[in-house]
Order: sequence, then C-alpha cells, then structure tokens
Amino acid sequence: MTHTWPKIATLGATVFYEKGKDRFQAYMFGPIPTQFNDPIGKYKIRGLELTGTATPLKNLECFAGATWLKA
Repeated sequence: MTHTWPKIATLGATVFYEKGKDRFQAYMFGPIPTQFNDPIGKYKIRGLELTGTATPLKNLECFAGATWLKA
C-alpha cells in the first residue's frame, strides 16, 4: 500500500508471507564455507516493510526504509 503527496512525500507499507520447502542456504561470507547448499526442509517467512520518501527541496530527496522479519 502506498500513499503519495505529489512533489512532497510518499509513504508505503508492505506485508508479506512466504512458505515453502527444500530451500537451499547460500554461503555469503567467511574464509571457508562450512554449510553450502544444504537443504533445510520447510520454512516460513513473515514480515513487514515500511518506507518513506520526503522531498524538502526541488533537487533533494530523502528516503528511509525498515523491514521486520520473522523466519
């Protein structure tokens, strides 16, 4: 859901829910992977994302966002 005040500000909210099975973990950092592409079975992810944009000046736009996850 998004609400816009033209040339002033925008506020947005997104709610999401995902569930599945046989997902694979991805190795992202560290010197040696200890678990790479290990199936983890079933999973659920629930979350909420809030965003906001403000345009205080013609050539300046400020953006902020936050996400809450429960996995």
